[in-house]
Amino acid sequence: MRTFLLAAASLIATAAVSVPANAAVFIGLQQAGTNGGAITQVATGSNFAEFSGSYGTFEINAASVSDGPLPDLLDGLAQNRNSGGTGGVIRVFITRTNILGTPTAFKSAFTANNFTGGASATVESFYSASNQLWTGTLLATRSFTSGGFFEQTNNVAPNAGLYSLTTVFTVNAPAVGGSRLTAVVTAVPEPATWAMMVGGFGLLGAASRRSVRAKSVLA
Repeated sequence: MRTFLLAAASLIATAAVSVPANAAVFIGLQQAGTNGGAITQVATGSNFAEFSGSYGTFEINAASVSDGPLPDLLDGLAQNRNSGGTGGVIRVFITRTNILGTPTAFKSAFTANNFTGGASATVESFYSASNQLWTGTLLATRSFTSGGFFEQTNNVAPNAGLYSLTTVFTVNAPAVGGSRLTAVVTAVPEPATWAMMVGGFGLLGAASRRSVRAKSVLA
């Protein structure tokens, strides 16, 4: 009975979310006049990466990306400070590739705070059915001039292959200043998956009740 319960629980957890398949995470930076304006890859890892240091006119206090914990598929953070004193714009790209699953919708959740020096920021999330780095189909976008929170769910066409998710943080600091931004992207299970989950929980409940009755009879 215990084996059955564990197997059923595993089935429910697997059905509810996408799963990694040799997933990799990447951090890239872009600013006009630095590296020809191209995106510079500054960090990568299997399920976590981080970067801190100077890039162009900015000091990156912290840029990090991780692959969860589930059901979150992409957790990104960018904390930047323009040190040039004459204004500047930087873009922080965070991508997770090689995600396996068939989601029909994604929920994007953005937070912004710690604005200084008149800085403003835009946060975007992208979904690439072709597993691309740094880009994809726009899911959600939000601009901030002060602290705030934004959440949006977008439907997408089901895709049975590997896919990638990207968040882009664009920070405009007219003087010495910056911001702290986070983005979380979560796969939303399709209706059929919810039905499987409800059915699975029903099986777990029925099995548990049978186990309790059996113990009562034996006692």
